[in-house]
Amino acid sequence: MSVRYRRLLAKSSLCPLEPHLRETLGGHIEDVVGSSVALAPHFGEILSASALSHAVNSEELELLLLRAAALHDLGKANTDFQAMVRGRQ
Repeated sequence: MSVRYRRLLAKSSLCPLEPHLRETLGGHIEDVVGSSVALAPHFGEILSASALSHAVNSEELELLLLRAAALHDLGKANTDFQAMVRGRQ
């Protein structure tokens, strides 16, 4: 059986049929990427303070972290997770 949702949720919502933007998967990912972009200027500092400083440069780290931020929750777009955050499982 295929279940379709108007909006995919990233977390539980008091009103899953009309969730706040930040409760939706798209809104949540947008927030996480925005936070990562704000932190990006500091990635070089973080890298130089870590043991990874010789293994990867700051531009590579920034690109990897921004990609990770954009992709980290895509697994929530499955039927089981969506049923769970809606209290149906």
